Amino acid sequence: MTYEESLTYIASLEKRGWRLGLDRMRELLSLIGDPHIGGPEYFHVAGTNGKGSTTKLIQSILSQAGYRTGSFFSPFVYDFRERIQIDGSMILPTDVSSICDELIGPSEALAKTSLGGPTEFEFKTAMGFLHWTRSKCQYVALEVGLGGRLDATNVIEPLVSVITEIGLDHQKYLGNTLREIALEKAGIIKPGRPVVCSATSEEAIETIEQFANEMNAPLWKIDREFSVQGSDVKTPKRKLRVEHSFGSPFQMRNIAAAIAAIDFADVKVSDSDIVRGVQHATLPGRMEVLSHSPIIVLDGAHNSQSATAVSDAIRNKFSTARLILIYSAATGHDPKATVEAFAADEIHASTMNHPRTIDRETLIASLPPNAHIHDSVQTAIRSALAQADGGDVVLISGSFYLLAEAKCELQRI
Repeated sequence: MTYEESLTYIASLEKRGWRLGLDRMRELLSLIGDPHIGGPEYFHVAGTNGKGSTTKLIQSILSQAGYRTGSFFSPFVYDFRERIQIDGSMILPTDVSSICDELIGPSEALAKTSLGGPTEFEFKTAMGFLHWTRSKCQYVALEVGLGGRLDATNVIEPLVSVITEIGLDHQKYLGNTLREIALEKAGIIKPGRPVVCSATSEEAIETIEQFANEMNAPLWKIDREFSVQGSDVKTPKRKLRVEHSFGSPFQMRNIAAAIAAIDFADVKVSDSDIVRGVQHATLPGRMEVLSHSPIIVLDGAHNSQSATAVSDAIRNKFSTARLILIYSAATGHDPKATVEAFAADEIHASTMNHPRTIDRETLIASLPPNAHIHDSVQTAIRSALAQADGGDVVLISGSFYLLAEAKCELQRI
């Protein structure tokens, strides 16, 4: 099987959609030798916002300290191989092909049972477990896909569970209140295993703390056991100053959570390992600047909480610039609240060329009357750029799926 054939097979599993639950995932892993048991130690990261950055930071710091460290990201932005990495390097196409080839048999066998075949996400998660174990990773920073309690990644016994910022998102699957959503995220907490929480909502924090107490799981909370002030991070084990390249000050909370998780796990790393790890940590689609005249920024913010953070970061850095938003969204989010949170001076919007794109009618209903509606992402980009001056900020945001489509068009331009 070629790499392209592997991607075609994996994409064919999309039709199974989201089917939350662990029985099918556990059975699939059982059929391939339970690669998630007895191999690497896991840092399990859940949250509404910041979980991808926190996952990357943990991996980067541990890799700088000399540990062979895997990582898993959801979703990928530009390249499928971003999902499964070791020491910051994406899985090789040949490894994707060979592992996919090996998993197809068990996958199709499972499809003939009452459990049904694995979803696309379950299949990719199983690929990661095989790759990290066979590559003899010592640690893996594992980002949750959706929620936590019933997510396919929640089959592990983590070294530390990390819960980042909690907000209203994916209410169809996770609940309509912060308490309900926090409870789903807290489902990654395991009995007696340490927990790090960097959430800010009191309602979410109380829910997570209560669940941790029920699990007899020791908890470090931000602004209690660990803290961040400016560029200074303090945990019970250290105090140090770090500089990062993510482009947004709100990332300091994620940096603090990553450092706290490593310290709570009692993994031996030096201050210099942490400083270098944070400096070298980058992720596509997080305040990614592609141009400076006009200033073109790509960010995967897809809910009101993350949109506010991105907008604030842009306003702080480019206080006099006009903000032009190129927007689209996937299903399962609140586009009206997200667009309002961006507080853009001008809006260009379109549906995406992706199966999960928002429909045109819902998109139009979510936008202010003066927004420009286009037939494609490509025309939205060209129209926005035609109206942008050199000092304007053109922000492309609303969905990680949007960014790949947008970047292809920008490269053509």
